[in-house]
Parts: sequence; C-alpha cells; structure tokens
Amino acid sequence: MKINGNAGIIETNVRRRRFSLSEVYILEVHKTPDRYKKPFGRRYEQRGPYWRYVGGERDTARREKRLSRKGYRTIRYTDDFKRGASYRSAFFNNTAPDLFGRYQCAYCGRKLPYAKVTVDHIIPVGAAKRSEKLRKKLHGKSVNDPMNLVASCKRCNQKKGMETGHWILKARLGRHPLYHFLKKLVIIAAVLFFLWLLYRFLPELFPALRPVFRAAEDTVTAFLRPAIDRILAFFRSI
Repeated sequence: MKINGNAGIIETNVRRRRFSLSEVYILEVHKTPDRYKKPFGRRYEQRGPYWRYVGGERDTARREKRLSRKGYRTIRYTDDFKRGASYRSAFFNNTAPDLFGRYQCAYCGRKLPYAKVTVDHIIPVGAAKRSEKLRKKLHGKSVNDPMNLVASCKRCNQKKGMETGHWILKARLGRHPLYHFLKKLVIIAAVLFFLWLLYRFLPELFPALRPVFRAAEDTVTAFLRPAIDRILAFFRSI
C-alpha cells in the first residue's frame, strides 16, 4: 500500500506497532465558517482547502470524534477510497477497444478514440469517502478497481460529476456494448408503434401515408401469422 504524504509518521508508527499498513486511515478536516484555523497538532498536513491526518483506525476515530465536537467537518476513510495515480492505465489494461481502436462512452454510447476517453469512477471518489452505503457497494474493493471504472466522454463526465443514483445504473449497463444497440432498437420500435397507433385510430391525420402504413401492416401480419399459427397449434396439441 502506497501512501503519499505523512510517510515519516506512518513508518514511525508502523515501527512502534501502533498500526499496520493494512489499517491506515485518512482523516480529512475541512474548514467551516466558524472553524478556519488549523487543528491542534503537528501531524496535520495542509492539502488545499482542508487538512489531512494519517493514522490507525482507533486514532483517527478518536480524533474525528473530538474535532466534530469542536465544530469541524471531518471525513474519515481508508486508503482504498482515495483517488489513485494509476487508475487510468489500470482501466486500459483491463478494457479492450473495438475493432477500430475506439472506446464507447458508457452513458451516451458515443465512440471515442483513446486520446478523448475520460476514465470515470462509477461510484465517485468523493461520494465513496462520505457514504458508508456506497462503500459497501464496492464489496471490499478499492474505488480505483477496474470494475468501478468506465469510459466516458468529457460532456457526460462533467454532467455526472458527483452524482450517484441512476448514474450508477447507467454506467453498469452502459459498459456492455450490447446495451446501447438494444436501446436504439427499443427507441425505434417505440416510435414505429406510436405512428401505427396514430394510423390505426386517427387515419385522417396521415391521408398520404395511409397506403404505406397499410402495406407495412400487411407485411408484418404475413410475417407473424405463420409463427402465431404454429404456436397456437402447439398449445392445442398439448
């Protein structure tokens, strides 16, 4: 397990057996309107808009409880829920492109060349840090695991942001190429069915297209009639 920052503190604590590398927790202390000063202690490291402390499970839990009582906003998580430095290469090592060397956006289905692919976390890193329920959906795996990564276009990635809910479902379905093909078929079938309903019940709206719809209806009926007759004959013979 690789930890960036607080390396000397971690090595000292591991040597003293305060905690092992498998028990490393990260505590983020964020600024609030009435708490803008650095938390007491030398081990807190400045990271932009927040301070970070790395320690064991009990140590970070005790500090989180104490800081929360003082009015600080804290987030505590293990190193598995931190954005990794190599998740993009991990995705491409585990995901093969199509025959033309392109990848498909899991959300909108657009075909993307390698240079335009944005690797997106299905369960966002920030959301996994804050929600125990979302962390359980990873089934013990890291947030940077290839199963939590999909190809995305820049527009969909920005639109999703930190959203979860139906975006997680769209990503898990959209990572399969067959999903986008079936989605297009369903849309086409729905449009044709709607036009057929208009022709059937409001024929005066399409006087010029009436012969076309009638011919299409006769073709579909002639195609499906033998199959329907065979199915009915099978059930009668049982």
